[in-house]
Amino acid sequence: MLNEVYPLNNEAWTEWKAFRTQELRKRIGPMAERKQQELLTNYPPPIQATIIDQSIMNSWQGLFPPKQQQQSTRSTNIYDELTDTSWA
Repeated sequence: MLNEVYPLNNEAWTEWKAFRTQELRKRIGPMAERKQQELLTNYPPPIQATIIDQSIMNSWQGLFPPKQQQQSTRSTNIYDELTDTSWA
């Protein structure tokens, strides 16, 4: 996923900059802005919005890549687990 460069989600980016200056009272410097945009363009625009929303909701000062969703490797379903009597 991190090999393709996507266009910047300008709406989400504008919201992020407004949050930083209005809520945190901390503007983004030019170097930080470039690095944050580089991070965001590694992801499709909807994921960029999710990254920014996550930071705003948590009042974070920075942007963080989304955590990878773990795939379940279990071969059983919830019913099997709830009715498991192998312990008895």
